[in-house]
Parts: sequence; C-alpha cells; structure tokens
Amino acid sequence: MSDDRAAPARLLIVDDHTLFASSLSRLLDASERFTVVGVCADAPSALEALATASVDVAVVDLRLAGEDGTVLVRTIRQRWPDIAVLVVSGSSDSESVRRAVDAGCHGYLLKGQPIAELTAGIAAVARGGRAFAPDVARFLASGSDGPTPSRPI
Repeated sequence: MSDDRAAPARLLIVDDHTLFASSLSRLLDASERFTVVGVCADAPSALEALATASVDVAVVDLRLAGEDGTVLVRTIRQRWPDIAVLVVSGSSDSESVRRAVDAGCHGYLLKGQPIAELTAGIAAVARGGRAFAPDVARFLASGSDGPTPSRPI
C-alpha cells in the first residue's frame, strides 16, 4: 500500500531581518507541509545554499542589506529553473512588484498578510501554481500605476 501524502515542500528563506526569518522558519518547519532546509540573510549565502541543498521553493525578501532581491530572484530562475521563487516583502509599490514579476517570481505576498495566506501561497507555488497578494493581483490585472494596500504593511 502506498502513501498518498506528498512529501513536504523544501524551503529556503532569504531575509535579512533575523527575527522575521527565524520566526517564519520555526512556524513553517512545524508544519507537516514544509521543511525549512536553510535560512539566509543575503544573496551570496542563498546562492551557496541553493547549490548544495535540495530546494522546492525559495522565499525571498526584495530588500536585503545592501542588495536588490530582484537580482537574486532572476539568478535563481536562471540557474535553477525548477525552483519556485516566492517574494515575501513589505514593499507593495509598483516598481518593486514589476521588477519582481519581470525577474520571474511565481508569487508576491506581503509581510502584513495573515499567516494562513502566506502558508497557502507557499503551498501553491510548491505545487507549481502562483500566489499573489490580492492588492498585487489586482494591480497586475489592471495595468494601473500600482497596488493600493487595503491595510498598512
């Protein structure tokens, strides 16, 4: 008899805010749906981890200390096309969203969203889908100048 449950999605978290990254790692690792294989604070350490670890989803912040996270998104997509990249950011301005989408992210969620929406988004991109915060999705669909957050982020 075979086990019909899918293996947990393997995650790499890239965020330079230690409290956020550590808390997110603990929360996600406690779930049966996810296994956090690494937490990195910058692009060089993320690229090093991706070269050695088996990762399904990279959860990437756009604002890394002294670095543009969209460059990391683009690099991941070029080097490891099978790895889904989910941006989780506090920035919802049109330029940040456009740059991340143009770099090839599979989703763009906001740090101010409820944790259930974040975990659902990670699960969606791990299955090959997309996940965009409602305001970001409306912006992308409308072609307007930028998303208007419905709540502070």
